[in-house]
Amino acid sequence: MIKMLVLAGAALGILAQNASANDFQRLENACNAGNGSACGELGARYCSPWSRIDCARGKELLEKSCSLNVANACGALGSMYEDGMIPGAGKDNTKALGYYEMSCNLGSREYCLIIGLRYKNGKHPDGVNNEKARIYLKKSCDLGQEDACYILENLN
Repeated sequence: MIKMLVLAGAALGILAQNASANDFQRLENACNAGNGSACGELGARYCSPWSRIDCARGKELLEKSCSLNVANACGALGSMYEDGMIPGAGKDNTKALGYYEMSCNLGSREYCLIIGLRYKNGKHPDGVNNEKARIYLKKSCDLGQEDACYILENLN
Protein backbone atom coordinates (compact mmCIF):
# COMPACT_ATOMS: atom_id res chain seq x y z
CA MET A 1 0.00 0.00 0.00
CA ILE A 2 2.77 2.47 0.91
CA LYS A 3 4.56 1.62 -2.34
CA MET A 4 1.39 2.44 -4.29
CA LEU A 5 1.02 5.77 -2.47
CA VAL A 6 4.63 6.67 -3.24
CA LEU A 7 4.13 5.77 -6.90
CA ALA A 8 0.87 7.73 -7.03
CA GLY A 9 2.60 10.74 -5.45
CA ALA A 10 5.44 10.53 -7.95
CA ALA A 11 2.95 10.30 -10.82
CA LEU A 12 1.11 13.39 -9.56
CA GLY A 13 4.41 15.25 -9.34
CA ILE A 14 5.21 14.37 -12.95
CA LEU A 15 1.71 15.44 -14.04
CA ALA A 16 2.12 18.76 -12.23
CA GLN A 17 5.44 19.37 -14.00
CA ASN A 18 3.87 18.53 -17.36
CA ALA A 19 0.88 20.77 -16.60
CA SER A 20 3.29 23.59 -15.75
CA ALA A 21 5.26 23.03 -18.95
CA ASN A 22 1.99 22.89 -20.88
CA ASP A 23 0.86 26.16 -19.23
CA PHE A 24 4.10 27.85 -20.25
CA GLN A 25 3.72 26.62 -23.83
CA ARG A 26 0.05 27.65 -23.97
CA LEU A 27 0.92 31.13 -22.69
CA GLU A 28 3.90 31.39 -25.04
CA ASN A 29 1.68 30.52 -28.03
CA ALA A 30 -0.98 33.02 -26.97
CA CYS A 31 1.65 35.72 -26.42
CA ASN A 32 3.16 35.07 -29.83
CA ALA A 33 -0.33 35.48 -31.27
CA GLY A 34 -0.55 38.97 -29.73
CA ASN A 35 -2.43 38.25 -26.50
CA GLY A 36 -1.05 40.88 -24.14
CA SER A 37 -2.52 39.30 -21.02
CA ALA A 38 -0.80 36.01 -21.82
CA CYS A 39 2.51 37.83 -22.30
CA GLY A 40 2.07 39.50 -18.92
CA GLU A 41 1.17 36.30 -17.11
CA LEU A 42 4.11 34.51 -18.68
CA GLY A 43 6.44 37.39 -17.83
CA ALA A 44 5.31 37.26 -14.20
CA ARG A 45 5.96 33.52 -14.12
CA TYR A 46 9.49 34.09 -15.38
CA CYS A 47 10.23 36.86 -12.90
CA SER A 48 8.31 37.98 -9.86
CA PRO A 49 8.98 38.27 -6.15
CA TRP A 50 8.02 34.58 -5.78
CA SER A 51 9.68 33.22 -8.94
CA ARG A 52 12.94 34.24 -10.56
CA ILE A 53 13.37 31.73 -13.35
CA ASP A 54 14.70 34.24 -15.89
CA CYS A 55 14.17 37.93 -15.12
CA ALA A 56 15.58 39.10 -18.46
CA ARG A 57 12.93 37.02 -20.26
CA GLY A 58 10.28 38.15 -17.78
CA LYS A 59 11.12 41.80 -18.47
CA GLU A 60 10.95 41.22 -22.22
CA LEU A 61 7.51 39.60 -21.95
CA LEU A 62 6.18 42.26 -19.58
CA GLU A 63 7.42 44.99 -21.94
CA LYS A 64 5.51 43.34 -24.78
CA SER A 65 2.42 43.06 -22.60
CA CYS A 66 2.71 46.68 -21.50
CA SER A 67 3.09 47.79 -25.12
CA LEU A 68 -0.19 45.94 -25.77
CA ASN A 69 -1.84 48.16 -23.11
CA VAL A 70 -2.06 45.67 -20.24
CA ALA A 71 -2.04 47.91 -17.17
CA ASN A 72 -0.86 45.30 -14.68
CA ALA A 73 2.12 44.42 -16.88
CA CYS A 74 3.25 48.06 -16.87
CA GLY A 75 2.87 48.15 -13.10
CA ALA A 76 4.78 44.89 -12.72
CA LEU A 77 7.64 46.35 -14.77
CA GLY A 78 7.64 49.35 -12.47
CA SER A 79 7.87 47.07 -9.46
CA MET A 80 10.76 45.18 -11.06
CA TYR A 81 12.67 48.44 -11.55
CA GLU A 82 11.83 49.66 -8.05
CA ASP A 83 12.96 46.38 -6.48
CA GLY A 84 16.12 46.06 -8.60
CA MET A 85 14.99 42.86 -10.31
CA ILE A 86 16.03 43.92 -13.84
CA PRO A 87 19.31 42.18 -14.64
CA GLY A 88 22.11 44.72 -14.95
CA ALA A 89 19.87 47.71 -14.22
CA GLY A 90 19.83 47.92 -10.44
CA LYS A 91 17.10 49.94 -8.77
CA ASP A 92 15.65 52.70 -10.93
CA ASN A 93 12.84 54.64 -9.27
CA THR A 94 12.47 57.04 -12.19
CA LYS A 95 11.72 54.18 -14.61
CA ALA A 96 9.52 52.55 -11.98
CA LEU A 97 7.39 55.69 -11.68
CA GLY A 98 7.16 55.96 -15.46
CA TYR A 99 5.73 52.45 -15.66
CA TYR A 100 3.43 53.13 -12.70
CA GLU A 101 2.08 56.19 -14.54
CA MET A 102 1.54 54.12 -17.69
CA SER A 103 -0.34 51.57 -15.60
CA CYS A 104 -2.46 54.27 -13.99
CA ASN A 105 -3.23 55.83 -17.37
CA LEU A 106 -4.36 52.41 -18.58
CA GLY A 107 -6.85 52.21 -15.70
CA SER A 108 -5.04 50.56 -12.78
CA ARG A 109 -6.56 51.96 -9.61
CA GLU A 110 -3.76 50.42 -7.53
CA TYR A 111 -0.95 52.16 -9.40
CA CYS A 112 -2.86 55.46 -9.42
CA LEU A 113 -3.00 55.11 -5.63
CA ILE A 114 0.73 54.36 -5.45
CA ILE A 115 1.60 57.49 -7.43
CA GLY A 116 -0.83 59.61 -5.41
CA LEU A 117 0.78 58.40 -2.20
CA ARG A 118 4.25 59.10 -3.55
CA TYR A 119 3.29 62.71 -4.24
CA LYS A 120 1.50 63.03 -0.89
CA ASN A 121 4.40 61.62 1.11
CA GLY A 122 7.22 63.28 -0.85
CA LYS A 123 8.56 59.98 -2.15
CA HIS A 124 8.38 61.20 -5.73
CA PRO A 125 11.39 62.85 -7.40
CA ASP A 126 9.27 66.05 -7.54
CA GLY A 127 8.82 65.89 -3.75
CA VAL A 128 5.56 66.64 -1.97
CA ASN A 129 2.93 67.90 -4.35
CA ASN A 130 -0.59 67.77 -2.94
CA GLU A 131 -2.14 69.02 -6.18
CA LYS A 132 -0.68 66.11 -8.15
CA ALA A 133 -1.46 63.75 -5.26
CA ARG A 134 -5.12 64.83 -5.53
CA ILE A 135 -5.16 64.14 -9.29
CA TYR A 136 -3.88 60.58 -8.90
CA LEU A 137 -5.86 59.82 -5.76
CA LYS A 138 -9.05 61.07 -7.41
CA LYS A 139 -8.38 58.93 -10.45
CA SER A 140 -7.79 55.93 -8.19
CA CYS A 141 -10.94 56.71 -6.19
CA ASP A 142 -12.98 57.11 -9.40
CA LEU A 143 -11.70 53.68 -10.47
CA GLY A 144 -13.04 52.19 -7.23
CA GLN A 145 -10.06 52.18 -4.86
CA GLU A 146 -11.73 52.98 -1.52
CA ASP A 147 -8.42 53.67 0.27
CA ALA A 148 -7.74 56.43 -2.24
CA CYS A 149 -11.15 58.00 -1.56
CA TYR A 150 -10.46 58.09 2.19
CA ILE A 151 -6.96 59.53 1.73
CA LEU A 152 -8.32 62.11 -0.72
CA GLU A 153 -10.97 63.25 1.76
CA ASN A 154 -8.30 63.80 4.40
CA LEU A 155 -5.64 65.39 2.21
CA ASN A 156 -4.74 68.92 3.35
